[in-house]
Parts: sequence; structure tokens; C-alpha cells
Amino acid sequence: MKRPAIFLTLLIPAILMIGSFASAQSTYTASIKESRLTWYGARVAYGHSGSVSLKSGALEIQQSKLVGGEFVIDMTSIRDLDIEDEARSGKLTNHLKSYDFFYVSNYPTSTLKITEVNWN
Repeated sequence: MKRPAIFLTLLIPAILMIGSFASAQSTYTASIKESRLTWYGARVAYGHSGSVSLKSGALEIQQSKLVGGEFVIDMTSIRDLDIEDEARSGKLTNHLKSYDFFYVSNYPTSTLKITEVNWN
């Protein structure tokens, strides 16, 4: 069985500035309350969209350039947003949390690490 593609969109509009713009490396921490992560999964005929919460996040900036960072996503918060019927929406959300998708009971968080940035 082919799995549908799942795309996460990081919308992090409010990055709190911690540090300075000096030549030293600075850390900018994401505001959890102001940040929003959305996802979209699709098959040939249809798709679904939803949200998931950011648990923590930070970007590392050196000499005004991104050099690294890490975002931790709370997978227990994943939910469907496009199905209006609560029972059907809950069924999809539970399926996404199950072992054949994200296996949230064993992997409650996902981590996105920025380890290298090429400025070509």
C-alpha cells in the first residue's frame, strides 16, 4: 500500500531575538504561542490538512546568516482541520497517531535539525 505524501509547513512568524547582531553566534528562539505548523497530505483523488504544535525551536545566526537550528514538534498534538464531521476527523487523527503512520505512542516528538546551510 502506498502511503500519501505528508508535507509540513513551518510558519514561525514570531522569532524572539535573543542575543545581538554582533559577529558572535546568536540564538533566536521561536515563540511557541505565536508559531503555527500546518500539514497537508494527499493521494491522487483527495487530500487532508491539519495542524501540529511546536514544542520548542531556535535558529542559530552568525554574521547575519543562518548556520543551524532545531525545532521539536509535539506529535501528540497532531489533528485534522478539514473534516467537519467530528467522528470522521477523530478517526483520521487517530490513524495518523497510530503505528502505521507516526507511531506517536513511541515517538511523541519529531525533531528537525538544521546542521548545515549552503549559501550558493
